[in-house]
Amino acid sequence: MELSTIQAIIYKNVIHMSRYKFDLFFWAIMPIMWVTPLIFQGIAFVGGTTSESFAELTGSEDFLSFLVVGTVLFMFVSSAIWGAGNAIRWEQESGTLEVLWITPVSRVDILIGTSISETIWATLNVLIQFTIISLFLQIHFLWLGAIVSIAVMVLTVIGLYGFGVLMAGIIIVFKEPGTLTEMVETGLHFITPVRYSLQALPGWVRVISLTIPFTLGLSVVRKLIMPETVLYPTFEPIIFVVGLIILDVLLWLIGILLFTKMERFTRNKGSLGAF
Repeated sequence: MELSTIQAIIYKNVIHMSRYKFDLFFWAIMPIMWVTPLIFQGIAFVGGTTSESFAELTGSEDFLSFLVVGTVLFMFVSSAIWGAGNAIRWEQESGTLEVLWITPVSRVDILIGTSISETIWATLNVLIQFTIISLFLQIHFLWLGAIVSIAVMVLTVIGLYGFGVLMAGIIIVFKEPGTLTEMVETGLHFITPVRYSLQALPGWVRVISLTIPFTLGLSVVRKLIMPETVLYPTFEPIIFVVGLIILDVLLWLIGILLFTKMERFTRNKGSLGAF
């Protein structure tokens, strides 16, 4: 691992992102716009921001805070899939892939640099969203737990970007990422507890969901900032954290292995630069 390569990739990407200021505004505002109708819908259904039926599943009556936390933090999932997962394809469309690929640096270092820069971008968006939401909605958080949650989210992000590397390997072969990325993002949004608890899902879907880093990380974060929330299964948070670390290692090993094989396959086939 060459730190100078990673730093150069981060610098390049951050400079590029800073040139498109409206993108920051768009992604800081739009997730709030997407979740607002759901908040109004929930209030219309239950007559307020709390629900006894919701408490039977999650341990907390405050569905508003539950919903907001999941929706805002899902930004890291989207960033891993669209950012890190599509980074190589975007380099190709920008006409810089060939130049990048002939440089004497590790492809993995390029992906790590891309992942870190995407994390910076996603974190900035998340902070803006939480700030805006806290100004207009009464969100009840345990802020000491929120500070501890930062470490949990770091572990979660590491796993998500390991998955992003895996996505990059698939996309480098199949080229057109739009449909695949949309399908994966929508699927993850469905089976992870973004807007509802795991208990609301069918049993077999819960099992799949528990193999996804975001499910484990989000569950622990909710437990830390909303202590009344019940984990599913009823494990201690430390069990989820240990599982998260194991998933992080596995996803990065699998992601790097798959990406290396797919990159070698496209070079041998002569289709690396093909559209």
